[in-house]
Amino acid sequence: MEPEGSEAYSYHPLDPASEPLKGEVKEARAITPRDETNNQVGAEDSSSVTDLPRRTDLLDEVQRAASAKLMADAALELSAGEEYAAIVKAIPEDGSTDIDIPADCWGAFIFIIVSDFPDMFAGNLDREGIVRVAFTLALFLSNLYCQAMLLLFIGSKLMLPGMHSAQNVYREFHQHAFINGQLDPDAWDSLEGTMKQEICELAMAQKIFVRVILFLWITTNAGEMKTTNTQRSAIAMLPPLPEGRDTRLMVKDEVKEGKYHFSVVCINTVTRSLLNLLVFLPKFVIASLLAITGSYWLLSAEGVGDLILNSLALAFVTQVDELFASVFFPDFFYEHVQHMVIALPDSGEHAMLHADTQVAKAIRTKRFLLNTALLVTCAVGVECIIKYQLVLPGYQFDVAGTCAKYFWETRRPWCAPGQEGCFPFGAGAGGHEGENGHIFR
Repeated sequence: MEPEGSEAYSYHPLDPASEPLKGEVKEARAITPRDETNNQVGAEDSSSVTDLPRRTDLLDEVQRAASAKLMADAALELSAGEEYAAIVKAIPEDGSTDIDIPADCWGAFIFIIVSDFPDMFAGNLDREGIVRVAFTLALFLSNLYCQAMLLLFIGSKLMLPGMHSAQNVYREFHQHAFINGQLDPDAWDSLEGTMKQEICELAMAQKIFVRVILFLWITTNAGEMKTTNTQRSAIAMLPPLPEGRDTRLMVKDEVKEGKYHFSVVCINTVTRSLLNLLVFLPKFVIASLLAITGSYWLLSAEGVGDLILNSLALAFVTQVDELFASVFFPDFFYEHVQHMVIALPDSGEHAMLHADTQVAKAIRTKRFLLNTALLVTCAVGVECIIKYQLVLPGYQFDVAGTCAKYFWETRRPWCAPGQEGCFPFGAGAGGHEGENGHIFR
């Protein structure tokens, strides 16, 4: 339907009679939506033609930017490759700067962190790698669990009962051998031989021997912490992985004499942080707990024999990770861990240590002083543990002196070398009379 007040028309190019007047055409076109659309399209086409050079310039600019990025990436790759080659070249071929990785559960954990984790994060870990990572993690956690359980049961089933017994014996000693806070010789002599033996067998009564055992135990844990610190320092001194290089290049593997050798030549920030957080920090904590807990267990021993057996048991606890590795690791994987090192670049210090110069002598002197400080620290640590021990709170160090005479009278051989007639024959043969009328036969 046409709008009111307007007339419909039809124009055909072959029919002049149908051509409207110019004013009518103008009016008709003014009200024709199709023509407005055509005009707009025409304007856009005209604008497109006008903007074509600008669009061509923009396309050229994008292409130039892409080309520049490709060239920059190529230059970065080349620079990173040269930097990586320089890192590898700086490592001595004789292995003089290599730091060994221990062939135990901790060493296997280091192996998968620096070798398999980058593949895993990059999505390139194959089936063998997945099995290796799962196996190593399972064995590593089993090692931690076994060591934790051993410490727990040593503390709850052995150390605490030992402390209880030692405190009972020490209390009996003070109650029956002292008068008005002073040791009474007559009261001491009146004690039964069994009671004297229990008192004098306490670990705290062995002034020299208990210090020797404690020193060896503290030294064992100090050695573990020293080795861990050496590995941590080596990781800290490794050069960073060049930017843009594959993280799998952190480990350089090669075949020497028919065996694979793995060298950690550089490292990225993530891997360095993982090693510090998951390996070195736990090893420091475990060694510290072992040193303290083991020392208290040794001090709670009720006899010299128990003191020796306890020290052997503690040594066994520290070797669980090595036991697991030697028994459960496949032979080839155990060799891989054995042949893995932290390969540091040559700083010239190793050669300098063997030189006959004043600087070299100063460095060697410094090393001696540092190790002397470690020795003194272990010795002072033993004295601090004994002084501030928790086995016998308020211990007056009054057992060792009292028991010296008892040990001399009851433990020394009564038949001197070269003496004759010590062992007569016959049922009525006598013997050596000891303290309290005891006859040693």
